[in-house]
Amino acid sequence: MFKDRSSVSPRTLPALPDRASQLGFSLLEVLVTLTILAITSAVIFRSLLFQMDLVDRVETKSAEVFDDQIVRGGFHRVVESLVPAWPEEPRSFQFIGEPTRFQGLSSSILFSNEALIQPFIFDLRDEGRALYFQADGQEFQLASFESPAQIDYLGQNAVWSPVWPPTSFPDPGQFDDSTEYLMPPLPVAIRLRTEGNETLHWLARVGWVGMRMPRRQDLDLGEGGSSFDF
Repeated sequence: MFKDRSSVSPRTLPALPDRASQLGFSLLEVLVTLTILAITSAVIFRSLLFQMDLVDRVETKSAEVFDDQIVRGGFHRVVESLVPAWPEEPRSFQFIGEPTRFQGLSSSILFSNEALIQPFIFDLRDEGRALYFQADGQEFQLASFESPAQIDYLGQNAVWSPVWPPTSFPDPGQFDDSTEYLMPPLPVAIRLRTEGNETLHWLARVGWVGMRMPRRQDLDLGEGGSSFDF
């Protein structure tokens, strides 16, 4: 009726989980997590660097385009405002064009707020790779080019010449005597161009061409006035 307790096997109780193992991650889990974080950080950092470089290049290119537009606009404004000097004026006031420079008088001078007719010089240096502007005792570098630049001058015979006045007179016809031909004091247009890897053309029309040059007696220069301060 009664069972022998000694013959009954002891009851097996379930093992309790180790409380310390539930308080953290294993070493393998930590290493895997750190690896994933490192890879993610590297990808984000590379993407950030690419975005920063792209923004920097866009800002640099925008600044170059903006500066180029300012320089082009200044070049056009000076050329369009060219005025011829009277023959008796000093040589420094006469318009003289060469392949790497030209000088003359203009009523619109860069970096000047005064509406005066002043002498100026555009000058290509460093083998034609740098454009300088001189006026009112100041000198500025306006632009730099990858390829050498040169300047040409358009005559009323629609022919570009590397110098002005041209070395030869146009031949308008058999009834015209070239010895009586008077070369216009200013060209019709001025072109700055480059060749090679960088193709550049700045073309500006001379606004004075076709207008009658005023006579001294027609101008109210005032006491002590001169031909370039009206």
